[in-house]
Amino acid sequence: QALSSRKIYSTLGSDELLAIALGANPAVDGMLLRGLVRVSQTLGTTGAAVYLDPSFPGHATQTAPTGNNQIVRIIGYCTDSGTNQMYFNPSAAFVKITA
Repeated sequence: QALSSRKIYSTLGSDELLAIALGANPAVDGMLLRGLVRVSQTLGTTGAAVYLDPSFPGHATQTAPTGNNQIVRIIGYCTDSGTNQMYFNPSAAFVKITA
């Protein structure tokens, strides 16, 4: 599932509510605010943090952003790397990298 189409190079949206669409039509299918979900990206380490991917908007990654002006925000934790399942529970805290 896509997380968001927003790039995370500014603080705009960094402190906003995040949700995952549960189908093609969120108004009908609903949005996941917190809970277990499988993502299409590879999650390699069970128990490790999951972040929004700054290189691919709407994707998840277990590599924390490190680029100048990128936003680091944990969006959950991998619960099963074999199935790319994560516990989606976005943190309200974020850090903007300035190098």
